[in-house]
Amino acid sequence: MMLRRTKADQVKMVYNQLFTEYPDIETMAKAENEKLEQILYPLGLKWRTSAFSLVVREVKEKYQYRIPETREELTALPGVGEYVAGALLSIAYGKKEWIVDSNIVRLFKRYFG
Repeated sequence: MMLRRTKADQVKMVYNQLFTEYPDIETMAKAENEKLEQILYPLGLKWRTSAFSLVVREVKEKYQYRIPETREELTALPGVGEYVAGALLSIAYGKKEWIVDSNIVRLFKRYFG
């Protein structure tokens, strides 16, 4: 979610600060929106704060802090699309899932027309 419309170099510092402050979803669920806004501010796009809050709240209430393990459950979360779901399933859960970002789509369009 942090990488959406933002370069990886910009995200790295914010990512480190966010997960130092909130190392797990339970501590993030207790975060105040103002504090999240302060941490995420350098990335711009103020919607990120509400997106993080909505996802954390839903994972807390619907899944008892357990991150869903299926693409269907993940993409049902607010702000989580196919790319985030695929990356999470592949990297965090070690599943063989596809990850297609805008760069891959552009490459295929150029190659295959």
